[in-house]
Amino acid sequence: DNIACTALVVGLCKGGKVDLAYDLVIDEMKGRVNFSSLIYNALISGFCRASRIDKAQAIKSFMKRNGCEPDLVTHNVLLNYSCNQFMSEEAEKLMKKMERGGMEPDVYSYNQLLMGLCKANRPDKAYLLMRTRMEPKGLCNVVSYNTIITAFCKASRTRSAYKLFEEMRHKGTVPDLVTFTILINAFLREGSSEIAKKLLDQTTAM
Repeated sequence: DNIACTALVVGLCKGGKVDLAYDLVIDEMKGRVNFSSLIYNALISGFCRASRIDKAQAIKSFMKRNGCEPDLVTHNVLLNYSCNQFMSEEAEKLMKKMERGGMEPDVYSYNQLLMGLCKANRPDKAYLLMRTRMEPKGLCNVVSYNTIITAFCKASRTRSAYKLFEEMRHKGTVPDLVTFTILINAFLREGSSEIAKKLLDQTTAM
């Protein structure tokens, strides 16, 4: 039945056997099972993890032709792939396409795009995205800030990172242990042991 089919396809995709899952769906189950977005998304995710984006895109087109509209999960899987492959411009295009189609990106979507921009060494653009598009929608969280703080630290811009750290607290986002670890390590690397000690002392109060 549909539930068993879905469980089998998801399990195979998670186990790295996406070709087998695809064959089962296309060859054996077509016409007997109503394909759900969960099945399509599992296949798309599986092919993305295997770096076979052409196949993933083909399945996205196929699902649409068969009356199953790509949903937020579909787009987030493709966003994740683009960002992991340092394709930040492709990720930005996908985000704009989502919005034009009336699909509202969620915090995961935006955090993926932040990650993609930071991987492409564009932390200032990532910060602008957070301030102008995420903040007004209430979509900034500790992951958003940590992503950009990490990028600033990797670019040896520890002062910018610390300024953002202060900003996040001022705006009500509580730093976590990851935030402090990023900053402490960055300040120790540049020899600013006093600031690192000050941050370390703050972690004891958490």
